[in-house]
Amino acid sequence: MNLTVPGYAVERPLGEGRTGEVFLALRESDAVQVALRRVSPALASKPGVRTALRALKAECGVLRAPTLVPILDVFEHQQDVFVVEQFVEGVALSDRLALGALPPEDVHALAMDLMDALSDLHRQGVVHGDVRPSNILMTSRGARLVGIGVAARTRRRDHAAGFLLRDPYDAPEMDQGVVSPLTDIYALGAVLMHAVTGDEGPYDFFADADAVVDELLEAISAAPESRPTTVDGLRLAFIDAEKTRGAVPAREQPLPSPKAPAEADVPAPAAQAESPRPAAPPRTTPLPPKPTKAVSARKDGTVAPGERFEELLDRARPMIPAAGAAVGLLVLAVLVLLLLPERPDGMILVEPAPGLLGDPAGQRDERPGFQASLSPFWLDRVEVTAAAYRTCVDAGLCTPPGLDWPAADRLPMTGVTWLQAQAYCVSRDKRLPTENEWETAARLPGRYPWGDAEPGCQLARYGVLPGGPCASADGGSGAAPVPDLDALEEGAFADLAGNVWELVDADHQPQRGPGSGEATVAGQSTLRVIKGGAWSAGPEHLRPAARIGVRIDYAAEDVGFRCGRSEE
Repeated sequence: MNLTVPGYAVERPLGEGRTGEVFLALRESDAVQVALRRVSPALASKPGVRTALRALKAECGVLRAPTLVPILDVFEHQQDVFVVEQFVEGVALSDRLALGALPPEDVHALAMDLMDALSDLHRQGVVHGDVRPSNILMTSRGARLVGIGVAARTRRRDHAAGFLLRDPYDAPEMDQGVVSPLTDIYALGAVLMHAVTGDEGPYDFFADADAVVDELLEAISAAPESRPTTVDGLRLAFIDAEKTRGAVPAREQPLPSPKAPAEADVPAPAAQAESPRPAAPPRTTPLPPKPTKAVSARKDGTVAPGERFEELLDRARPMIPAAGAAVGLLVLAVLVLLLLPERPDGMILVEPAPGLLGDPAGQRDERPGFQASLSPFWLDRVEVTAAAYRTCVDAGLCTPPGLDWPAADRLPMTGVTWLQAQAYCVSRDKRLPTENEWETAARLPGRYPWGDAEPGCQLARYGVLPGGPCASADGGSGAAPVPDLDALEEGAFADLAGNVWELVDADHQPQRGPGSGEATVAGQSTLRVIKGGAWSAGPEHLRPAARIGVRIDYAAEDVGFRCGRSEE
């Protein structure tokens, strides 16, 4: 091996695929190991391929699913085109399947990981084009999908030249050069069929097919129109099929609420709706009343803990006859000042009851879930605005964002890293909320931050990209302005679901069990958690349990934050 690439010390070959050779290399600028893919010269020489591959870097820069191995760079050297990917230690799924079928629980974990990866790809308009066991790595943290988009960018340029021949993971229409999300769904179904049966195909007939195999057979239908139209649609069908055979537990039920939210907060069922919903979505999360704590919310966002005040009054009453009315009232005033907590402007005091965090039937990093009981905490009613962050920068307490400033002062502050968000909160005598705190607040009304109704375009801002479920006729996208506090319903949070993802103070761990979701621990993980979905996300990310891990230095135009504070 005599491969010399400026800026990289090539160490050894990792393998060879349909699009070229892959080498382990050391990036000399920071001494980080990477996977260096040299695209086959026959493919790289085709018209348009180099331009299409160079576009991969920008397209993959917005991908966040931890199950995807990101493309870090695309560059040319002499006559070669190189694609640089993050290096991940793992065993190729093809090597594991050579030993036979996977156990049902491993098939489920594999399916959830691959669906996470492809869902994120397709949501950003990227097609993988080469989903196959050799491009799937089995790691200690689950499956990872590599080779994003390289085959899709080369195949569609010259499908007739025979460089890439169809095999059991290629949809039939790829013979005519068609590469689309539906071809990725076909390949995903074929990979999972291989994992379930231990056979590489063909999968034309199974006399004893169970519900799971039936769903996968539909995914690998020769007719594209007969397949599930989205990865998320296949995910729901797959989980339902697994429930039928008892392979996974049912999704958690809505958290019990001692008292239903006000009637105005509960959307009417579609069958009862007499007129369309108003054009402007409320995007708020009302706090339901609690039987054990008298909590009253004020317009400025403060909360008066009524039960605590009654307790103080009970303490003061015996003092009044003994010391006189004037002294007794003075004692009462002192008790109120000393013992009542601060009431920060624009925040709500959340007094959580024990409840489920995570999702036993959700994505891999949401499982298995656990019962948690938290101490009371304060949480901002709205996301931090660009105007508020600019004030912090002007005061010398915060650093400017790495990306462009939001276009208007009332928009959520985006383009900042986890460290910048935490610094802002500290400058306000606050902190980022933990994941457990954030999720607890989002779950108070029910299954979603607005209640138990399924996601709708009038309940949250999501899916507004062209082709998305809530896309506008004019093709506009981006975040909505942060609501004024005076315009919110009493005791309501705004945009806990949708608008922008929100950074929280928690390490991203591969499972959601006891101990996860707490404040970050130095050196425990390089990934931080974002919650709540965004204008660019799909409805599956609006669930309180949904989470994504991003690097500590990650910044994006659809990621913002709000601040929290401990009760004391």
